[in-house]
Amino acid sequence: MSDYSEKFKDPRWQKKRLEMFEDAGWKCERCDSKTETLNLHHKFYKPNTDPWNYKDHWFEVLCNDCHDKAHAIDISFIDLIDSVLKSKLNNNELEKLFMILNVIGSDESGWYGHKLMKYISKLLDKENTIL
Repeated sequence: MSDYSEKFKDPRWQKKRLEMFEDAGWKCERCDSKTETLNLHHKFYKPNTDPWNYKDHWFEVLCNDCHDKAHAIDISFIDLIDSVLKSKLNNNELEKLFMILNVIGSDESGWYGHKLMKYISKLLDKENTIL
């Protein structure tokens, strides 16, 4: 078991989880189910941050089905990033993508978006030094 998963046993995490369930009215925030088991979904993982210290809007209360779908979307986003990184975008396209991620902000694009922005910045810097 990883160190991070051990943190889910911490009373501070349990308190945060129950508070978020209460705030959501004990129902899934996507499908409104009140009968399924609920999960507190991290919209992203922030390095070096304990889960109970995340901002509330970084979480989503989801039933098991919606939680599985959310993780499938995360995997799709990773695949998209991988495709972008392997493609040969021109400078203008890279700048547009960077600006879109910048507008979304790190709260929404999360760790993956942050890493992609850093990568694009390096590509743009490299491209600008060549020109």
